[in-house]
Amino acid sequence: MNRTLLSVALLLPIAIVACWQHGGLAELRGAGIALGYGVGALVSVWGIYLQRHTLRHRPERMTAATAIDFGTKLLVVLVGATLPHLMPRVAELWDWRSFLLTFAIVSVVVLTVGTADAVKAIARPASHESPGTQTGSSAG
Repeated sequence: MNRTLLSVALLLPIAIVACWQHGGLAELRGAGIALGYGVGALVSVWGIYLQRHTLRHRPERMTAATAIDFGTKLLVVLVGATLPHLMPRVAELWDWRSFLLTFAIVSVVVLTVGTADAVKAIARPASHESPGTQTGSSAG
């Protein structure tokens, strides 16, 4: 989880600079970038946590955890893209295109790094066993 949080922390200054270059929070694009980063980071870290928790406690339910994570991200994209079109007041708060682009970038980066972290965490306990020992059954 350390690399996952590190990737979120490394994306923060990039999002801040991009937000600032597009007028800050007072402008639609800047607000969309800030909102996309914040929501993307929260949803992605939650999804990686859910996957790691499932792998640790109920690995047979990993497919369901991945589907829940994907469905949550899809729901955020749907709401983020349609809400500004359905509610004119919301359209005055953020640019939906910059929100979606930033959300997608953060989601993909955090998902990639978080999945690599989870795979390493799973592989680590298996590599500590000595090659000559057997567990669970006896030979003979």
